[in-house]
Amino acid sequence: MISKDILKQVLATNQNDIKNYKIVPRALPSDDFTCRVFVGVRRAGKSFMLYQKIQQLLALGHSWDEMLYLNFEDDRLAQFDSSDFELILEAHAEMYGKRPMLFLDEIQNIEGWEKFARRLADAKYYVWVTGSNAKMLSSEVMTTLGGRYLATEVYPYDFREFLKIQNIAYDEISLLATESRAMVLRAWNEYLLWGGLPESVGLAVKRDYLSSTFQKIYLGDIASRNKIANPNILRLMLKKLAENYEDNTTALGLNVDMLYSDLKLYGLYFEAMCERDLSIYIESIGGKLFHYRDHNNREVDAVAELPDGRYALFEIKLGTREIESAAENLIKIRDIWKSKGIDRMPEFMCIICGMSNAAYRRSDGIFVVPITALGP
Repeated sequence: MISKDILKQVLATNQNDIKNYKIVPRALPSDDFTCRVFVGVRRAGKSFMLYQKIQQLLALGHSWDEMLYLNFEDDRLAQFDSSDFELILEAHAEMYGKRPMLFLDEIQNIEGWEKFARRLADAKYYVWVTGSNAKMLSSEVMTTLGGRYLATEVYPYDFREFLKIQNIAYDEISLLATESRAMVLRAWNEYLLWGGLPESVGLAVKRDYLSSTFQKIYLGDIASRNKIANPNILRLMLKKLAENYEDNTTALGLNVDMLYSDLKLYGLYFEAMCERDLSIYIESIGGKLFHYRDHNNREVDAVAELPDGRYALFEIKLGTREIESAAENLIKIRDIWKSKGIDRMPEFMCIICGMSNAAYRRSDGIFVVPITALGP
């Protein structure tokens, strides 16, 4: 049980903290659905999505008497339990006398939070909550919350966000300059090697931070979620896997520089990263991403399908020399489908190219876009 006075103190303190946070704007849900759950891996930026929304509301003229924020990892809330949820509303009512919008961070830390969340939704409150993948997956939210909330996956930065946070220009004019293109390529190498966890981007030495996050995800979240009684077994398995990888790369004489210089392997990394970003964008509007291969081993790198059945085909190529062969493959696949009497043809076909300077449409109707043009 927690005292109402402590809740009031925490609510008031959070107001000043959030107001002073420096936010890097990310894409927020644009619809009017009022109940949201943001889920994702640790350090992906879920909390900052709440901060960003609160700062937007303040900028639009709303004030703190209309909203509240609590983080259930706050040590001051260590005594909080499920019987205290109603005290949140009571404390805010005593402070301001108004019905609040609620922003509740890491709510999954409190056993029985689901009942309170469902009650808020039934009472037509505006509610945004975050939860870790350790205890809450997007696929489970609909079941847990009875269809009252929409789940939004929060991922680490995509490549465009990665460039923005470092103030690297990637518009069409900038990419015409050799120096700007070199900066984008250096950023891509860094992104490929270290990833896009928001807090890691500005760090000069990233290894310790990423190692700590790795430990918490694999030996904390995954062990907890799968009820692994002895995390040392998981630690040993991961150690052996890493040692096997190290032995293989050592035997082959490989290192990071050599991997970068192997264009075929580098192209596979590029394709995987593009598919990850495409998957994020298409899922944000309710669609799905697939890979296509038929019985003759004809392939399309990515097929993006919308809920209404419309779809687009994507080929992903590292260099501009591969554009022509990629276009020929897309046209061939489409023509084969036509000859088989398939009614619904792709809405458009597109080649994502790592070395292209600008987006354009070819005479055959196929779009060519640089990696920097990808976005929600």
